[in-house]
Amino acid sequence: MVIGRVLTVHVADDYVLNPERAHIDTPKLDLFARSYGSDYVRSRTTFSLARPTWREWSAREEQELSNDR
Repeated sequence: MVIGRVLTVHVADDYVLNPERAHIDTPKLDLFARSYGSDYVRSRTTFSLARPTWREWSAREEQELSNDR
């Protein structure tokens, strides 16, 4: 495992959607990643998952704990 800190990123202007907010057109970049061995992977499909707020999550946890008692 490699954990690092990115200090600088250079992106061609063609791939920048909003320079003030640093929004990059990642689908346009056609990104790939190293897998295992000699394999690489591409991600051409995207999906979104609804994430609970902290309040929703903690309320659900509290409810589950009280049900276990």
